[in-house]
Amino acid sequence: MKILRRKKRPRVLIVGANFGGLSAAKALPGSFRATVLDPWPYFEFLPNIHELVSRIKPPRDLRLSKRKIVEAAGHRFVQDRAATWRPEEKCVRTESGLEIPYDYAVCAVGGVSNFFNTPGAREIAFNFKSVENCHAIGKTLAAHMRSGKPCSLVIVGGGIEGVEALGEALRRYGDKPGIAVHLVEGRDRVLAFGPPGLHDAVVGGCRTMPAFFHMGTSVKRVAKNAVELSNGETIPADMTIWTGGVKPLADLASWGLANESGQWAPVNEFLQSPMHPDIFVAGDSAGLKTPLGKQAYHAMDMGVCAAQNIIRLSKGGSPRKFKPSPKPTLVAFGALDAFLVADSITLAGPALSFAKEAVYQNAMHRFDPGWKPARASHTAARLTRAGLNKALSYALSPKDLIRLGNFRVIR
Repeated sequence: MKILRRKKRPRVLIVGANFGGLSAAKALPGSFRATVLDPWPYFEFLPNIHELVSRIKPPRDLRLSKRKIVEAAGHRFVQDRAATWRPEEKCVRTESGLEIPYDYAVCAVGGVSNFFNTPGAREIAFNFKSVENCHAIGKTLAAHMRSGKPCSLVIVGGGIEGVEALGEALRRYGDKPGIAVHLVEGRDRVLAFGPPGLHDAVVGGCRTMPAFFHMGTSVKRVAKNAVELSNGETIPADMTIWTGGVKPLADLASWGLANESGQWAPVNEFLQSPMHPDIFVAGDSAGLKTPLGKQAYHAMDMGVCAAQNIIRLSKGGSPRKFKPSPKPTLVAFGALDAFLVADSITLAGPALSFAKEAVYQNAMHRFDPGWKPARASHTAARLTRAGLNKALSYALSPKDLIRLGNFRVIR
């Protein structure tokens, strides 16, 4: 008599549970035994953490339970950190000593803040990479302002994070006496990924604000009450915020996914590791031949692509190439302005900040692990709080209402 044996479910290990890792987990069906490994319990919507600086969003509105998201997708969540990865044995050992074998794996561990070995930066400056970081910034800045003493805030980095942090500081405290906000950028303009007019729009929007731009210079040292610049200037600093970019996790090299420390994990056109084809890399960790901006929407697309290619390979098929979707970049600049940067056009106008809010609300709704009525209720609550707080941060004179609806082309 012929015995029918049930086909073994492929084991998939996903290391990292942020945009890329969770998108991969959600794209894998229950016919796979997936384990998601991450040391942090919360999924955080990082593109909007700047709003914690002005406190127009509470931390709870930017967090969801990773365990609940993964379990709602039918998989297992392990809150632990990957310590060693043995690709030849297809196994990862965690810090607690758990051994997790796999048939396929996805590495989606992201990056870490790059302090460029600047003395004092790591120890003194506020990092800008998590809800916890930015909530601490918002609370500390509020305490400084309540003291009634002058406050000098220094923001290091003129990319998206730095400009958005500047906008939120000015949203909340730009009209308060005693505040001075300094932005330091090594290049000759902020938001250098876009057209030159973006810099002019940011600086021009601050012409009546206590904002000061230090361009074309880097930070030499961060001290407790000052920031020393490479051009010899010293800026008083009651607080310093570091938004100086990201670098690869050092573990990528020790895990055998990068050739040397400080390198992103190289991938082929299918997001596979060239050294280990059963491992896919998604999100910021992926060293693509044609680099992409470290954006959440790219990480989500990579996670889905990695999962779909694992499904194809498990069925004996061929993987498909990763094709990044052409999405614009939205940059909020507090209550002053907002920018949409696309391949063919760049627009500016305060009302564009509500487009970024819509992206946030949609993504949080999609990741929310609750059943449909609960998800709708959570979304409605977040939307109500965000709408009320943002509306109150704008002046409501007829002139300002007209300004909100104006759009400009930036060149």
